[in-house]
Amino acid sequence: MTDFLTYLGIFLFIIFIYFLVRNEIRKSVSQASDSSSVLQSERDILEERVARRTRELVDAENKRMVELHRTAQFGELSRGLFHDLMNPLSSLSMNIEQLGSTIHGNAETNNLIQKVVSISKRMNSFMESVRRCIGTDKDTLENSEADVANELYIVRDILAYKARMQKVKLSVECPEKILLTIHPVRLHQLLMNLATNAIDACISRENVERNDVEHQVKISARKSDLFVIIEVTDDGCGMDEHQLSHIGERSFTTKKSGTGIGLITVKSIVEKELLGKLSVQSKKGQGTTFTITIPRNVTRFS
Repeated sequence: MTDFLTYLGIFLFIIFIYFLVRNEIRKSVSQASDSSSVLQSERDILEERVARRTRELVDAENKRMVELHRTAQFGELSRGLFHDLMNPLSSLSMNIEQLGSTIHGNAETNNLIQKVVSISKRMNSFMESVRRCIGTDKDTLENSEADVANELYIVRDILAYKARMQKVKLSVECPEKILLTIHPVRLHQLLMNLATNAIDACISRENVERNDVEHQVKISARKSDLFVIIEVTDDGCGMDEHQLSHIGERSFTTKKSGTGIGLITVKSIVEKELLGKLSVQSKKGQGTTFTITIPRNVTRFS
C-alpha cells in the first residue's frame, strides 16, 4: 500500500510538472508570436520610412538636375546674347572716345564728355566680367596666362553692386604683378565662386546684433619664396567642425538654395589646374578664410 501511494504521488507530481511546463511553453509561444507581430509591424514601418525617404531624395535630385539643366540652357542663351551685344557696345565705346578727342568745347561740355567716356569704359569692364563668366574658348584654354590683379579687380567690379546692397565692403589687394599659368576664365571662375560665397556668408550671418554693421570681405594675393598665396576672408556666419569636414563634397552646401557645385569647381581648379592646395579656417559666428597655396613652378612673376 505504501508503494502504491508513493507511485501515485510521483505520478501526480509528474502530471503537475507536465502542466506547468506546458503552460510555460504556451506563454513562450504566445510571447514569441506577439514579438514576431511587433517586429513585423516595426519592419513594415521602417520599410515605409526608407521608401518615403528614398522618394524624397530622388525627387530632390530630379529637381536639382532640372535646375542645373535650366542653368546650362541659360548659359547657352547668354553666350549668344553676349556676342550680339559685345560688338555694338565696343563700337559705341570707340566712337565716344573718338568724339571726346575731337570736340573742344567749354569746361562743362568737356566734363560731360569725360563722364560719358568713363561710363563707356566702365561698361566695357562689366562686359569683360560677363565674358569671364560665360565665355570659354576651348581652343585657347591651354598655354594661357592670367594676371591675378586684373582678375581680382574684375571680380570686384562685377560684385560691387551685390556687395553694396548687402552692406558688405568688398576689397582686393595685390601689391605685385603675378601671372599664373592658367586661362583667365578659369581663374575668374575660381575667384568669383569664393567671393560670392563670402558675400553670401555675410548676408546669412546669424549674429543679429551685427545686422546693421558693414561686413568685410577681402581678397588678397601675395607671393613668397616658393608659393603664391590667395586668400578670401569674410566676417560672415562661419562654419562648425561638421560643416568644415564636408567642404568640397558633392551636393554639400551651407546655403538653403545652393548646389555645392561652386566649391567643387574651386577645388578642382586649384588642385588639378594650378597643382595647388585649398585650405579653410572658420569659426561659427565669426567668419571664414579660404587659402589657396600655389607652387611657384606654375607661376611667373614680373
